[in-house]
Amino acid sequence: MSDLPSGKCMRGACYSHHNNAWSGNVSIQLMHWGFILSGQYIRSQRDLWGEKISWGEDLNIIDLSYNWKSWQFSAGIIMPFGKYDQGSMSLSKWNSNEQHMRIDMRIPYLSISYNLQWGRQKRGAQKIIDANANTDRSTAGGR
Repeated sequence: MSDLPSGKCMRGACYSHHNNAWSGNVSIQLMHWGFILSGQYIRSQRDLWGEKISWGEDLNIIDLSYNWKSWQFSAGIIMPFGKYDQGSMSLSKWNSNEQHMRIDMRIPYLSISYNLQWGRQKRGAQKIIDANANTDRSTAGGR
């Protein structure tokens, strides 16, 4: 095996492989007059282990929502750019193959939700403030 960090370079009997691939998550959100336009692009990390590179889900989403009182209305699409991809690739010179789970899935969606107020809620200020021995009661609202 190698004394180099795993995931970047692997060495073994009769092979030496390097993995230089970018990965990351980019999000953007624009808000104006109760409308929220958001987008997200995810490219998963490519991991090298021995003579195999594997990766998780590559995904992207666009969403437009509108908030009105306790209601939220939204519409969006999953995977508007490209295909869903997950897989692995063998780098062996004796058995090289590539496996992908690719789905051409452009999935539109609509969502309507309502925010229920649940649990303890804030009430008006009725706290006693700066009370001394001569004061019966003083409240923040009375000042």
